[in-house]
Amino acid sequence: MSQLAPLKVALLGAGTFASTTHLHILLPLIAANHVTITLVWSRHSGPAHSLSAHYPNNPPVYYQLPSHPTPYASVEDALRAHRESDAVIVALPPGPQNEFAKLARLLHFHVMLEKPLALDLPSARDLLRTSSAFEKGKVLALAENFRFEPALLRAAALVRQACGGVVTARLNVKSPMPEGSRYGRGWRLELDGPGILLDGCVHHFAALRLVMDADICRIAAKCHRRAAWFKGADTVAGYAIMTSGVQVSVFVTYASSVPLWELEVVGEKADVMVRRDRNRAGYSVSVVSCGRENGQRVEETEHVPFGGLEAEFEAFVESCRSAKVHPRLDAMHGFNDMAAVFALFQSSEEGREVTVEETGDLLPHEAP
Repeated sequence: MSQLAPLKVALLGAGTFASTTHLHILLPLIAANHVTITLVWSRHSGPAHSLSAHYPNNPPVYYQLPSHPTPYASVEDALRAHRESDAVIVALPPGPQNEFAKLARLLHFHVMLEKPLALDLPSARDLLRTSSAFEKGKVLALAENFRFEPALLRAAALVRQACGGVVTARLNVKSPMPEGSRYGRGWRLELDGPGILLDGCVHHFAALRLVMDADICRIAAKCHRRAAWFKGADTVAGYAIMTSGVQVSVFVTYASSVPLWELEVVGEKADVMVRRDRNRAGYSVSVVSCGRENGQRVEETEHVPFGGLEAEFEAFVESCRSAKVHPRLDAMHGFNDMAAVFALFQSSEEGREVTVEETGDLLPHEAP
């Protein structure tokens, strides 16, 4: 990363993700003089002060006061008070963060927000369309670390190099989220409709689209609620048809007790498997084939450490520097991931295969 003046970043949100994951990623960037924090905003005083105290410069704290009729008003006051900021990073529930991201764009800041873009497709589409009308040269980025995970990028390369043509694929995810756990509380439990699948499946569809180098065009699925603490669906089983014509079986649940994340791509010459490693931090990536002479199974496996979160933040800094969003940070990908989630829920509700275009205008896919 080039040695320039640090990017001045305002932080909106001081909850679990902002005070753990974001903090641990931003601190090395601050130590390297790539980033400095200009303010911390939270709806409540305590979390904002606590997060600010962890940053070396102890940035100013803002939160909703009785004089503010809405959180939106207090955010606007905070951002206007620090117009020297270059960028805004939003880590809030998808409803308010969508509105605050629009505000930050209206005030001509670079913006990165967490996934999903919104709670519904019209709001997500509105953010993208109104954002494109704002000041040119200011990027809108969606933080989706799966698009930056070294293991998934490695798997994508191996699919192109080793498979010799993709036959089919299988996505199998079990992600326990017990009530009261780190993420098993708050707004995630209150999501109705596709429920927690909206927050989680955008990750898995991002990985699928990256590794397969294709969009999802049709889906048939059945959604269920298996855990009493979720308001909406927490389990889905079905299939997706990619724009390449390949069919992918999809199984995802947040009601299990045993974790698993794996994506298997079956090829004409070899299979590629990427699996979350339970013994070490990262993934195992394997190429499986049969020997030409003896037909014996040959498996080559490598361990790839996590690295997506760090890479996406570095890419955001560079995007702000160049005034051009990194292709894998482009929010269009997040919109297409959301559209696929709403398509699977619509399929479940109507009992038929649904084209993703039925849920809204898709944005063009670009290769990673």
